[in-house]
Amino acid sequence: MRTRRVPLIAAALLLSGGCAALHRDDAAVPAGSGAAFDARRCRIASEPRRLPSAAQLVDAERFQADAVRLWTAAGRPAGYVVFSIRHDAEGTQVRRAVLESTLPPALADTLQKLLFAYRRATAPARAEWGVRLRVDAGEAPSLTVARRLECTPRPRDWEYRTAGSFYDVRQGDGDDVANAAPTDPELVWVHVRLNADGRVTDARVERGPRRGTWEQRVLNYVRTMEFVPATEDGQPVPGETTIPVRLTMAR
Repeated sequence: MRTRRVPLIAAALLLSGGCAALHRDDAAVPAGSGAAFDARRCRIASEPRRLPSAAQLVDAERFQADAVRLWTAAGRPAGYVVFSIRHDAEGTQVRRAVLESTLPPALADTLQKLLFAYRRATAPARAEWGVRLRVDAGEAPSLTVARRLECTPRPRDWEYRTAGSFYDVRQGDGDDVANAAPTDPELVWVHVRLNADGRVTDARVERGPRRGTWEQRVLNYVRTMEFVPATEDGQPVPGETTIPVRLTMAR
């Protein structure tokens, strides 16, 4: 008797894009501020194309003067605090948060309020953007601007749905890439859009071995998946990525 074939579907995550090249005068993620990250899931932000100076983000002179006063009142503790700052397309600072601090929590929180009080609007841009601002405390506090981290979304139930491991087919120098070539006839590439909650809002087949009635089944499957949302310096944001779906025909 002939055994009936049943399609089995397993999804594997594809990260969108590699790390964008930085201008040579642009700072990377400040040391001691979570710079270590999985490059297969996160990348250094490419926007804004050129980093603003600290003086463009905050009235640096007034901020530093008050920061010294607050630092002295707190007992002159050694340390730093890293803020994540976001501006909208009109240049208004719309969000700031403490990413990491080695200063006393009360002092870090007060410096954040000071940052809000002395914030500056920036020139209009094509879209919202964000950076990191590191403040090193002391008698002459320093302000360093650096790029934020953007992390792509990934399925929440990855360990239950996949038969493989994380890989990025757009980076051709990794062993995982060689094991899952884009031309694999059993892979269907599906582009998904997600909201800040990690829910799929749109899905479409980008590439597959052939056209067929299986496409709608694949899309229905992908829409049932739950994702860890994309983040910008730890803040959930809408995002998109492309995942390969493996079609395994088992007897």
